[in-house]
Amino acid sequence: MNFKKNGELKVELTKDAPDDVKAQMDLLDMVNITYETKDDMLVMTLEMGGLTQTNEVKFEVKDNTLTFFDNGEETVFKRVR
Repeated sequence: MNFKKNGELKVELTKDAPDDVKAQMDLLDMVNITYETKDDMLVMTLEMGGLTQTNEVKFEVKDNTLTFFDNGEETVFKRVR
């Protein structure tokens, strides 16, 4: 995930990602994703073909790690440069 300063969110893959994942990314490229933070909540808005969906998830940033807390589950992302 690449969080741009202008509120745009881009999902990016590594060059060695499997082909099936790359195919799914082609579909995701058609979705406009924006974000904003409200305290400890990340609010993401997805727009595609005139439809809009908003999702909120609690998050924490610590060092090079972003953690989402959703329905008792944690999803952890590590920064790669």
